[in-house]
Amino acid sequence: MKRSIRFLLAVWLVFALACTSSSNKKLDATESDQTSSGDQTQADTATNDDVSQADGDDMGAPEPDTSNEPDAVDGWNPEIGCQYEGQPCDDENACTHTDKCGADLKCAGTAYTCDDGRECTDDKCDGNGYCIFTVKKDKCFINGVCHEAGKVNPKNPCVECVPTTSNTEWTADDTNSCANDSVCTKNERCEGGTCVVDHINCDGGNPCKVYSCDPKKGCQETLREGPCEDGDLCNGTEMCVNGTCMPAVAPTDCDDDNPCTKDSCDSKVGCIHEAIAGTCETANKCVAIGVCKDGACDLSPSKTCASSDDCGAKELCYKGECVPLKNCDDGNSCTEDLCEPSIGCYTQLVQDACCTGSVNACDDKNACTTDTCIPGNPGEDPTCTHENNTASCDDGDPCTVNDTCANGVCKGTPKDCDDKNPCTDDSCVAGNCVHTARTGTCDDGRACSTNDKCVSGKCVGDETGCQCTPSFSNDVTKITSMQIGSNGQPGEGLNVDELSTCAPTTNCSAGIDNAMSGFAALANTQLATALTSGQILLLLEAKNIKYDGTTFSLSLHQGQLDPANAGCNVQTQTCQYKVAKDGIDGDSCLPKIILANARITGNTLTAGGASKQYSFALAIPLSEGLEIPINILYAHVEATVTKSGSTLTGLNGLIGGAVIKSEMLAAIDAIPPEKFAELGFSKDLVKNILNLAVKADLTIDGKEAASIGLKFSSIKATITGTY
Repeated sequence: MKRSIRFLLAVWLVFALACTSSSNKKLDATESDQTSSGDQTQADTATNDDVSQADGDDMGAPEPDTSNEPDAVDGWNPEIGCQYEGQPCDDENACTHTDKCGADLKCAGTAYTCDDGRECTDDKCDGNGYCIFTVKKDKCFINGVCHEAGKVNPKNPCVECVPTTSNTEWTADDTNSCANDSVCTKNERCEGGTCVVDHINCDGGNPCKVYSCDPKKGCQETLREGPCEDGDLCNGTEMCVNGTCMPAVAPTDCDDDNPCTKDSCDSKVGCIHEAIAGTCETANKCVAIGVCKDGACDLSPSKTCASSDDCGAKELCYKGECVPLKNCDDGNSCTEDLCEPSIGCYTQLVQDACCTGSVNACDDKNACTTDTCIPGNPGEDPTCTHENNTASCDDGDPCTVNDTCANGVCKGTPKDCDDKNPCTDDSCVAGNCVHTARTGTCDDGRACSTNDKCVSGKCVGDETGCQCTPSFSNDVTKITSMQIGSNGQPGEGLNVDELSTCAPTTNCSAGIDNAMSGFAALANTQLATALTSGQILLLLEAKNIKYDGTTFSLSLHQGQLDPANAGCNVQTQTCQYKVAKDGIDGDSCLPKIILANARITGNTLTAGGASKQYSFALAIPLSEGLEIPINILYAHVEATVTKSGSTLTGLNGLIGGAVIKSEMLAAIDAIPPEKFAELGFSKDLVKNILNLAVKADLTIDGKEAASIGLKFSSIKATITGTY
């Protein structure tokens, strides 16, 4: 195996599970987005990007300050005040940064700019470390888009922007017109914010014609063929001929061959089968006379007998009554099927020209034909007939279901592989659904995006009109090491399912779950190389961090070095980073991956849990042009915190999670085999490694899932913007 496979698989498994949920959009302070009271996003409340003076709570020495910026708090005493111009200080204003003493020996900072990039909001800092974005009284902000007062919804002419009623939702205006140019509708009018129309009636009442309406041409009609009804259900089945319903040749036959019903026909209702009482006859000599009950002949044994001679060939005298024999037919015409009360069914070979042992000479090996053999005269070959049947069968194609015989051929219905994703071409390969990314236009469902197109199997639009300007906390760390735990012992993983069981069962305790520990030897060496080289850049951001057990949010970003410090050592120095713009929600201006229940007790941070709330979809790259979409569930974080003053400087702990195993394998199956061939290994090799090394230990929604434990550490970092 090539060295690259170890790295690629390691990146995939670790990168996938080191993230967390973005399903619940929450702001750090107050209600988010589209409220008349204004959005609030926390501004950077720290006065310095890197505080080097540690306090007594630190678990280790802080990282050296390599940013070449002055330390804003070292030596500052607010009781003494400014001693010289340019002295770093703290003006105790959360809406300023880079505080310095002026020529007048007064402390002052540069005000933060709160600009969400939207012309319909008033933006300001509230003095408590938060940006407030308030929708203007004469504007509307709906579904991520600004609108002027009186602007009609282009998708629904019956609603418009009325700021005095609501500046975050469309307001119904039933005085608007929703008239269209279709001749198939009339009386178009707005009612309750919805366009209501009356459709013209094109039905001509002829059962042998199909009536429709063309928006330009009006009512249309086409001839139809097949059965029709003239209103009389008792005169047989009529047929359409050249647009006319022709009378039936024979009246409707209502005889149901049931001696326990009286059969009749009503011209409006059709056949009527009325249950009657009395006796009924049956071909079974054991029940020669039955009793009609609820329209059916009760075939309970009633004939008494003294011996088998009193019963027919298919009956047996048992306890003084004739009862039907058990059906022993094995479907083989070369066996005589018999029954003996003491032993049950047994067979005897038929001795004739049609059989060689138990094999029928006329067997054509086709499950969709019923083979019949008629022996000829001595010395002559038998006569064979093969009659088509409608039995269930197997057409040999794993991509079909409900295989059934028809016209002597076994055919199945193609397996439905539609994943409802407009950016994939769906097909079936070897019984597995394959979803191949395609190019072209699509609709990402966001009103504010434009030029939507398919990229790597996802619908992506130009979100220039959606993106706001996000603000980032000063409490950011960059992950410098990450290793898959080697077993299920404490310190190697977390209790992912929050139960007392543990995994792998051969080496675990205390409820620790890490079923993918068998993959550690293959992944960890190349994973360390990727982190050291900067191929993997993961940032953890704490918003509105608290150290008193109060909850705050912990977000995960994918990042890259800010070009302003391109030479910064990502493993040892406090570097500046930009984070991926597509990881920010354009409407709320919040990260898409958030654990909103983070808390610090003592010096231990915990977040996440065994809930589907902490889950998300992620496209994992194995190489350029090769991605695997995987759902990550039950994300957990538990880590020891280091800080300088009130600023987070590092984390050291564990990340846990779970992946549904069938989804992992299906994601691999969905990738064209040639993609693997280009990398020098096969798809089956990757699947075999996962099947051998990963044993499922959880069940999520009835599906097998595998847990993973990831040991990690991180150092102080700064986020300067997006890319």
